[in-house]
Amino acid sequence: MAKTVLRQYWDIPEGTECHRKTYATTSIGGAAGLVVSAYSVALKTPTSFLEGVARTGRYTFTAAAIGAIFGLTSCISAQVREKPDDPLNYLIGGCAGGLILGARTRSYGIGAAACAYMGLTAALVKMGQLEGWQVFAEPKLAGQPLSGPSPKANSMWKTRPGPMHGPFPNSWALERRAPDSLAPKPRPHQATEGSSAHLPLRVLLWTWPFNRPVALSRCSELWPGTADCQLTVNRSEYPQADAVLVHHREVSNRPQMQLPPSPRPPGQRWVWFSMESPSNCLKLKDLDGYFNLTMSYRRDSDIFMPYGWLEPWPGQPVETLLNISAKTKLVAWVVSNWNKDSIRVQYYKLLKQHLQVDVYGRFHTPLPHALMAKQLSQYKFYLAFENSLHPDYITEKLWKNALQAWAVPVVLGPSRVNYEQFLPPKAFIHVEDFQSPKDLAQYLLALDKDYASYLNYFRWRETLRPRSFSWALMFCKACWKLQQEPRYQTVPSIASWLQ
Repeated sequence: MAKTVLRQYWDIPEGTECHRKTYATTSIGGAAGLVVSAYSVALKTPTSFLEGVARTGRYTFTAAAIGAIFGLTSCISAQVREKPDDPLNYLIGGCAGGLILGARTRSYGIGAAACAYMGLTAALVKMGQLEGWQVFAEPKLAGQPLSGPSPKANSMWKTRPGPMHGPFPNSWALERRAPDSLAPKPRPHQATEGSSAHLPLRVLLWTWPFNRPVALSRCSELWPGTADCQLTVNRSEYPQADAVLVHHREVSNRPQMQLPPSPRPPGQRWVWFSMESPSNCLKLKDLDGYFNLTMSYRRDSDIFMPYGWLEPWPGQPVETLLNISAKTKLVAWVVSNWNKDSIRVQYYKLLKQHLQVDVYGRFHTPLPHALMAKQLSQYKFYLAFENSLHPDYITEKLWKNALQAWAVPVVLGPSRVNYEQFLPPKAFIHVEDFQSPKDLAQYLLALDKDYASYLNYFRWRETLRPRSFSWALMFCKACWKLQQEPRYQTVPSIASWLQ
């Protein structure tokens, strides 16, 4: 439990929500104080019950105070410095916690030593998480993820950016083939003979994504025409599972210890999945040789699951239902992971010199998730700026924040050509179409006064409608793919493919 809480509140982006992080570090500090007090009582028996209670209270309160000060100061430092993932925040927090210990013991020496030790330790641990350090390297599987026969050595190359078939009929992103210059590089697969598919397949979800349970549905109900799988989160069913879905974030800290155990049941396939960009996927090289399939937003994944897509309206084309009178504001942006040195923040700072941009999020105006769509629907434009620039990485910033609010997305991410694999050219505005943020600002201001030209950005909605990603749908896509391709293969290096 403590490990899960620490993991949730130490890392970005959860680690900069001050009230939640401080509560977590205070709780963990208090728990540590209880352990220390129990050891103290066992080591030196108190002369009375009241003395035992007082000693326990002192240790618990001191440890809880250290945890609270660490959580609060490291978080305030992250907000003031606008660098939420900088180890210096943890150096400051650890040092502040050490000073509390010095004040409690009334010793300058203890305070200085604790400040240095706790600050450096916290900073090094954070740095190690960011850089992927390991104290002990677990033995590798020597390229064999199975206890049974190893995959054959002969490799074959597959390129998968083309049309995909399955539970996404007639969608824009899946009908349009990427040009060769845009397609991500192919990767080698090692193919072996596989056992025939079992119906229904038993698929084990090793961890919930980000440790947050999601509602599951029968795949045949979620997307008619697909077959059902027996999806389970019960790890006791690991030996009987036909496949295991492993979300990267939960195994990225110590992969060899957090992956499913060896030996692997013969014929069982492991599916690596993540919807995060390469910039936010740590320790990928530690996963070499373990997985059989990849599942992500990338079009060259074995199992392709975009953040969103367009599909035709059922039946006859419809008129667009745009309430232009409700759009009384110009440009909005919701951003939680604020990094003042990032490309998107630098571009925003130049853009806001020429027009008003209303910014919401952790470091700006708070906006509850339940009110987001209603609030953003008041704006004509939305800045769908990605946190990192990678092929196919087009996230909910466009598909949910912008399109669900009927705001025209102004995008900063991969190239325009890449966006046009998912959207019609006139469904968005790309920053690369303008020589400067000033030129973009002038164009948006002109559109604000030109009703006919602004309305052109909604013509595609007469025949197409946006759909959005969900974890449940992703699991059903994996179920479908595992049944369609029972052949066994190994992904030699996820790192080489993704990065």
